[in-house]
Amino acid sequence: MVTDAAGVDEVTAAARQAGTCTLDTEFLWEKTYAPQLCLVQVCVGDEIWLIDPLAGAPLEPLGELIADPAVEKLMHAPSADLIAFGLHFGTLPANVFDTQIAAGFVGLSASASLDRLLEAVLKVRLDHNETFSDWSRRPLKETQMLYGAYDVRY
Repeated sequence: MVTDAAGVDEVTAAARQAGTCTLDTEFLWEKTYAPQLCLVQVCVGDEIWLIDPLAGAPLEPLGELIADPAVEKLMHAPSADLIAFGLHFGTLPANVFDTQIAAGFVGLSASASLDRLLEAVLKVRLDHNETFSDWSRRPLKETQMLYGAYDVRY
């Protein structure tokens, strides 16, 4: 769990060194005009970070990472994630690989959820019981943290 600037710097440095990362966010949008980022998950290699902006982790460096063309960002159906970074930080994304669109190009459903694709392709079944969680409530439950981690692990 990352709750400060030093931790965010560690995450972005690892992604830049690797040249690639997986990235996802959890947010609230139901009661706001723009998505409120509540959690950002990043995976580089086997390392997973859960970045908590509500606990003080700054997200501007992650906006810069999303805009960095030297780092490939693997994301699943990232339009809302990218809208959030664009609205909050003026981020213009670069080098984003959308696994949902890629699924369509290889003959799978271009509208499949991540858990459906993982089950079809990797035979991995996720417990996605936190899809409609209130991600703004703290402390996060262990099931929420696992849900967030699994979204970037695979």
